[in-house]
Amino acid sequence: MPFWKRIGSLTSLTETVAMTTGRIQAAAEFATVQRAGIALAVYDTAELVSKADPTAEIASQFGRRTAEFIDNQLMLEAAKSPNTTNITGVGSGIWDQNTGITAMIAGLGDNYAKMLGAGRYIMHSKVLGDLLKTGAIQNQYQSGMDTLKTGMLPYLNGVLISVSDLVTVTVVSGVPHYTTFIVGPDALSLMYQRNVLVEFDRDILLRADIMTCSVDFAAHLEGWDDQGNALAAEQAKSVHVVTVVSL
Repeated sequence: MPFWKRIGSLTSLTETVAMTTGRIQAAAEFATVQRAGIALAVYDTAELVSKADPTAEIASQFGRRTAEFIDNQLMLEAAKSPNTTNITGVGSGIWDQNTGITAMIAGLGDNYAKMLGAGRYIMHSKVLGDLLKTGAIQNQYQSGMDTLKTGMLPYLNGVLISVSDLVTVTVVSGVPHYTTFIVGPDALSLMYQRNVLVEFDRDILLRADIMTCSVDFAAHLEGWDDQGNALAAEQAKSVHVVTVVSL
């Protein structure tokens, strides 16, 4: 995956002294194509005695199971970010108006402005519950909106919150540690080599209907090289994903 590297900084000019020309350079980072699938067999006996059609139920679940698998791979890509802040030993160790926001800004530095409007939090439902309990979310609303009444997914410091229990939960000495990802615009890429493919066949010897679902895709953290398992960007904060670990 080719990308343009940064050009140099401007320098002060001196009258009658010509500027020195430079060049913009290209570099590459590699993403890994993943191939995933599932195969299920429905025997004639099951179809004859079932209350509902099992093949229809399998077909309806294929999309959801595929989305969960891809979401999990995106979470694994986000976890490769070098920008990690651990707040488990600060204050209560949970997200609140002070600790969590401070950790976010510390991880993003002057790239914080890039998050506003187009960025996103991806957090565990427990962390969202902490933000509601401590009042961090409600305090963001000065327009009179009420998250608890509307049921809308809330914002925190101008960034939309998405909830996923697929984020990493690590148990340390019996205590769960929750990972929250703060993802900047275009920081995670999802590319399909071949979209979701559902196929159906009949095995006359088994007297069964065979259904398969497969997908070929690449989940990629921009600025990270999967082949070298190393940072490809010119500085860590160029990877616009921050990981915050909390209790």
